[in-house]
Amino acid sequence: MRTIRFKSMRAGILFLLLFLVLSSAAFAQVDNKKALDEDAVAALVEKLGGLLSYEIKDEDKISEITDKWAGREDLVGKTESAIMSLFWEDVKAVVTDQYIYNNVWLRWVLGPSWQKPEKLEDGPAMFKIEDDGYSGSKLAILYSDVERFNCRTLKCDINERCSSPTAELCDSRPAGIRHRQFNSNEGSWRFEPAGDGFYYIFLGLTQKAIVAGDSADNRIYLQEPNGRDNAKWKLVPLGNNKFHITDKKHNRSLVAGDNPDGTIYHQVTNGRRNAIWNIVLIYGKRNVPDELKSK
Repeated sequence: MRTIRFKSMRAGILFLLLFLVLSSAAFAQVDNKKALDEDAVAALVEKLGGLLSYEIKDEDKISEITDKWAGREDLVGKTESAIMSLFWEDVKAVVTDQYIYNNVWLRWVLGPSWQKPEKLEDGPAMFKIEDDGYSGSKLAILYSDVERFNCRTLKCDINERCSSPTAELCDSRPAGIRHRQFNSNEGSWRFEPAGDGFYYIFLGLTQKAIVAGDSADNRIYLQEPNGRDNAKWKLVPLGNNKFHITDKKHNRSLVAGDNPDGTIYHQVTNGRRNAIWNIVLIYGKRNVPDELKSK
């Protein structure tokens, strides 16, 4: 599939906005099904705006955020969770401190009485998952909404006027788990017990997790696990903090490409180095899997 895009629009379309929650119980408080009418949207804007000052002490930044909200004209008919996601994107565009903008979301979900942890380090344990270095550098599993690559600037014909001098033609592929250099917190993962020694592997504090295909289709997805065995993963220790990561349903593992191609596959390991993963704690203390605790 090919798509035309403009450089000025990159930031708005490249990444899927993440829903940040502490638990499924908290997430259940946000309505992700009912479309809101104009009055309901206005009430939600008032509610969320009133909670900003709990976490953001700079009034100018709050004004900048609410100005962005006021400029949005596509809110009526969207669900509460969809609107909150758009508004959180605006918060992140103004507030660059991860601890603050994460707490904004949690405040929205859990309400004025929520007591935030004193330190990020006391929260849920977050890990990065890196290959064993077969590609010559440490890489991590990352996710993006739409992957665009092989972009070429469109040139104007001599006798024709271009619609934009910055137009580009790009190849694209569907959203999925990718294999790239570790960057910021986009590759932070948390492990939640799934029973029988298996784990769900969630992206950050979202409810989206690493999931193999319902049928063994060689692919890896980022989805809500919904209790499926293909969303449950065992950490198979290989020594020196190295693991195979193998699903319960198909008994296949996370494998990077035999040649570094940016894609994560669901395959048998066959002794390949690109099926071996280091799992490294970034921050947090809660819910560290036994396999990852310091001996």
